[in-house]
Amino acid sequence: IFKETRYRSIMWNFPTTSGECRPDVFATCGNRHYCFPTSCSPLFVCWEMLSKKNSPKLRGCIGSLTPRYLHDALEEYALHSSLRDTRFEPIQNSELPLLMCKVSLLHSTELSSHCFDWNIGKHGIIVQFEDRSGMLNLDKTWSATYLPDVAMQEGWSKVKTIDSLIRKTGYEGCITDDLRNSLEVTRYESSVTKMTFQEYSSEQDRKLLRKF
Repeated sequence: IFKETRYRSIMWNFPTTSGECRPDVFATCGNRHYCFPTSCSPLFVCWEMLSKKNSPKLRGCIGSLTPRYLHDALEEYALHSSLRDTRFEPIQNSELPLLMCKVSLLHSTELSSHCFDWNIGKHGIIVQFEDRSGMLNLDKTWSATYLPDVAMQEGWSKVKTIDSLIRKTGYEGCITDDLRNSLEVTRYESSVTKMTFQEYSSEQDRKLLRKF
């Protein structure tokens, strides 16, 4: 599944209409054929473990806020997020049946007017700030992001989300209203496509049947 992620895990609305498509940008799903254009986008590749009783559990997520060529970045981040995200143990073969891959392409990026100028469930946010207390490294810029679905999945308020994101940067100082008001907050939206291992396996089975 890791090997095929860039071909199978995302099925954007790019149906083939004309011209040839190189093998590394061609994918099929059922009877539909897709050709992925050579384009750049900020993106994240995340892996989640599914559960019938609980919300999906994150098993790895890595990406870039800087636009990357999708063909290379999808393969790179699929491998890094599944095997090399230092927050988690590498994904094991035994976990595959319950695994889901989620790819987010970021778009509609704009600077927020204040730290709460964004909508839960719609916007991802990036916070940047410098420590003005004089207690920590004055030359350091602190920065971190949450994707649009994080606050909703966690059941967080905007204040909780902002405070959690400040901690995610590694900042250990006191979180005050002055600090929150000093934040530079950028909001963005994302186009998300998901594929479970079961869906991937079913598609592979259909391919084998068509060969016969």
